Amino acid sequence: MGAEQATRLETTHRSSQSSPRRSREFGEKEPGRRFVLDVLIVQDNRDTLEGLGCLLQSHGHGITLARGGVEARALLSVRSFDVVLSDWQMPYVSGVDLCRIARAGGYKTYTYFIFLTCFGDKEHFIEAMRAGADDVLAKPCSIQEIDVRLTAAARVIGLHRRLEAQNASLRDDCQRQFNKARTEQL
Repeated sequence: MGAEQATRLETTHRSSQSSPRRSREFGEKEPGRRFVLDVLIVQDNRDTLEGLGCLLQSHGHGITLARGGVEARALLSVRSFDVVLSDWQMPYVSGVDLCRIARAGGYKTYTYFIFLTCFGDKEHFIEAMRAGADDVLAKPCSIQEIDVRLTAAARVIGLHRRLEAQNASLRDDCQRQFNKARTEQL
């Protein structure tokens, strides 16, 4: 399934959302404290993929579904996401490979990367973190565990976005001062 089909799945899954949820800005809380995030879910197991999608959607998040690393890589090449929630073991492009691709991509906005995996040992945790993951959740896990991880992701993404805005403002101020200094006489 390619990026175009995944987008259709995203539209299908989002169609049951009420329009106020789609119009919220990042960091705006849903009633009851949840942050709205744009989440890419990457799983090669269709039931797990669609189940996670429905759960996260019911918690107010926008979702896009990718059936494996190849499809996720294609989606990441054309748009950004707040969070990637990825399986570890997938054919062709593993979750670790996808994480490395996401980190090497040089994207303008930060993407929070969470592994959802059956590997709960220290060695896999270290490998995930070295690949650039922000968090690792061992299967099986509850929606509450995913929810608190997404709350943490919203905090980190919010900090990154505020820093990006401050940096842009500083660059603009520096450019204005530079232009002013070039045109004013001493």
